Amino acid sequence: MSGFQIFCGISGLVGAVANVLVIVISKIKKDSGNQDVQSTFLHICGSSILICLCMTATMSQEIRYDTAVIKIPHGFLAKSSPNFLTGIYAIQTSSYTYILFNISIMFLNRLNVICNKNTMSTIFSSKNMKIFTALAVIISLIQAAFVVLTAVDTNFLWERLNKTTTAIDDLFEKQEMSASFLQNQQIQIANQKQIDADMGIVPVANSNTTTNFKEQNRNQAFTEIILRQKPVEPKKEEMNEVDVEESKNMTTSQMRGMIKQGQEASTIAMPQ
Repeated sequence: MSGFQIFCGISGLVGAVANVLVIVISKIKKDSGNQDVQSTFLHICGSSILICLCMTATMSQEIRYDTAVIKIPHGFLAKSSPNFLTGIYAIQTSSYTYILFNISIMFLNRLNVICNKNTMSTIFSSKNMKIFTALAVIISLIQAAFVVLTAVDTNFLWERLNKTTTAIDDLFEKQEMSASFLQNQQIQIANQKQIDADMGIVPVANSNTTTNFKEQNRNQAFTEIILRQKPVEPKKEEMNEVDVEESKNMTTSQMRGMIKQGQEASTIAMPQ
C-alpha cells in the first residue's frame, strides 16, 4: 500500500467519524430556536460523510489534461466497472455541490434572523428556505448528470494512453541511441588521438612545421647512414690506374651531386 492510499484511507475515515459524531451530538442536544440552522448543518454533515466514504472506497488520483479530468482509482473498488465508478464520482461531486449551497442557505437563514423587521425577512423566511434547499438539490442532481454524461469510454482512454506511451518510449529510445552513438564517436576520437600520440604524429594544424621537421629528420638520417657506411676499398689488383686518377680528379661539386642523388632516392624509398 502506497503513501497516497494510506493518506486517503485515514483522512476519509477520520472525516466520516467526525461528521457522525456531530450528527449524534446535534440529535442529543436539540435547540428549538435554531432548528433551521441545525437542519441545514445536518445536511452538510451527511453530504460530507458521503464524500469521505466515496474517497475511502475509490482513493482516486486526479490527472488534469487541458479541460479533461481523469480519475485513476486506487481503492478496493478500483477493479469495479467504469460505469459504477462514474456513479460514485457523480455522488461525490453532487454532494460537494450540495454542501456549498447549504452553507449559503445557512448564512441566508442567519440574515433572516438579523433582518426580522425588514423586507429581507420575507424573502428569506422559513418557507422560502425550503425552496432554496430544493433548488440546491436540483442543481446538485444536474451536476451529477453532467458528470455521467461527460464520462469518456475507458477503452478509448486506454488506447490514447497506450499510443502516448508508445510514442514517449520511441522518443526515449531514439535519445538513448543518439547518446550512445555520440559516446562511441567520442571514444573512437580519443583512441585515434592516443594512437597518433604513440606514433608521434603531429596534428594537421601545424602542417608546414611538420613537413620541415620531417625533411630535417630525413636529411639527418641520410647523413648518418652515409657517415656510418665504411667505404669499400677495391682490390689493388683490380684497380686501374685510370680509376685512381679519376677519383683524384673528382671535384667537390661532383661529390655533392652524388650525395643529392642519394638523398632523393632515400626520400622516395622512405614512407610519408
